[in-house]
Amino acid sequence: MKLPQNVIPWVIRRDLAWRRQAQPRPAWFWRRLPGAAKYRGCWLLMDRDTEAHDNAEHLYRYLRDKHPEINAWFVLRRNSKDWAKLSAQGFRLISYGSWQHALALTQCQELVSSQIDHYVVSPPVVWWLRRRPWRFTWLQHGVINYDLSKWINPKPISLMVTSSRPEYEAISGPNTEYVFSPSQVLLSGQPRHDTLLAKAALVPANARNLVVLMPTWRKDLVSGGIGLGNKRQSNSQFWDSPFIGQWTALAQNPKLQELAVNNNLEIAILPHPALGEILQSRPLPGVTYLNYLDNDVQDVLAHAAVVVTDFSSIAFEAALVDRPVVYFQFDKERFFSGTHIGGRGYFEYEDDGFGPVCETVPEVVTAISDIVRNCRVPGPPFDARMAQTMSLRDGQASARIVAAIQNVASRNAAARGGGG
Repeated sequence: MKLPQNVIPWVIRRDLAWRRQAQPRPAWFWRRLPGAAKYRGCWLLMDRDTEAHDNAEHLYRYLRDKHPEINAWFVLRRNSKDWAKLSAQGFRLISYGSWQHALALTQCQELVSSQIDHYVVSPPVVWWLRRRPWRFTWLQHGVINYDLSKWINPKPISLMVTSSRPEYEAISGPNTEYVFSPSQVLLSGQPRHDTLLAKAALVPANARNLVVLMPTWRKDLVSGGIGLGNKRQSNSQFWDSPFIGQWTALAQNPKLQELAVNNNLEIAILPHPALGEILQSRPLPGVTYLNYLDNDVQDVLAHAAVVVTDFSSIAFEAALVDRPVVYFQFDKERFFSGTHIGGRGYFEYEDDGFGPVCETVPEVVTAISDIVRNCRVPGPPFDARMAQTMSLRDGQASARIVAAIQNVASRNAAARGGGG
């Protein structure tokens, strides 16, 4: 059957007609769409629609190098700053929201992403596609350290990646708030951990010169995604909030600035991607602004003398490579009061965390000073907690994830009594 030249409206009209008649789509419907053959059985990988350099990008590189037999493609908005870079590196790119994106989704076997927002798991470009042919693997973009069950339980997850035994058990164990079985949860580590471990091993303690401030975002201070994607904007309370006031006071604290000068340290801020463009619009004197688009977070962590965060799971990655951590939690009660996307979970910062928990700027500065005097390495009990919690340090996370995805596909095929 030859399809009409104006194929997109035809596909939508034809699909809606079959819906109204409660008829199944004929087998030829998806197979014979123009250009469909090159996407048959593909794996579609994506991080945020606006940027890459998260776990999906790292896994794509692994697939390209180790599994060329897998029909892998990477999804990204064409106007992203990462598009030209990845294209020059030979990535097979699909523009998010395009007809090619829709076409690839109709043929997709595995949808794999570090993100789990609606625009990823239910791409609006195929709102008309009733049966989603793909399985969704959530690589995560961090380690879950507080309760996200209300947010992620409704998501259509076939396989979910975890990075520590406590995280794995909190999600897949008995008497948990999560709905996922052990067969849906994988203890593997994340693809970007493989890169981080390799890079960090090359940087000795005396070459670690960054005091890097890494605050996470606040749901009540930014709007939802602009359009159908990840980009956000600040609300009217943002710049006058205690959040901005406290982090600004820390970054510009005179004693911290003096400590940095006397020890050849550089004070840098690398905020959560949801805050990146917002904070960049008002730079602070004496502070280096970093972002996830222009800076490699693995390089930043490898060169960190100390990582200062609040509730961000970036502390787990610092722990993976034994970089000292300080928690700055001036708004703990508010953060867990329902203003953000999660609640208190299995992880208690005072008992399980990888560094001292501070509530004031002077406490944070004192903790940083102590770490610098301790040769920029974590001391007890934090060094032992790091080793015990983040124990997957063999650089094989990507290999474990690919094997697990293939195992899920094999199990599903066996259950159907047919192909993958």
